[in-house]
Amino acid sequence: MNNAKWVRVLNALSGSNLVLLCLVKLVWDDDIRELQIDGMVANHDFWPEAIEGGVSGIPRGWYAYKEFEMLEFPARVCADRMPHHRNAGQSSRAQDLTAIRAVFHQLGVFDLEQSSECLRMFAYR
Repeated sequence: MNNAKWVRVLNALSGSNLVLLCLVKLVWDDDIRELQIDGMVANHDFWPEAIEGGVSGIPRGWYAYKEFEMLEFPARVCADRMPHHRNAGQSSRAQDLTAIRAVFHQLGVFDLEQSSECLRMFAYR
């Protein structure tokens, strides 16, 4: 997937108020990392080829879009009840996978796979 398409996807998802959290698999790593999408436009700078500080894990910093192998959107996520007060605990929330899938369909053709547990978008297979 090219960089321009990644920027369109991330902007559309962050502006949709649908996504609380997604998981990202990087091509060079076996770990599944978190990518916080909600509010991304307001809190992160988008560059034509990379994102800064949005992906969890080590190393922190810049990740080129070409490093993203897959995004996974779980049907249920644990989220902080009050994001600025970590001691408030977490709650389980649902993500509307059908609505997230509709965002992808509005943007173009993507390699998508959906089950009752998650929606996956593959950049590489």
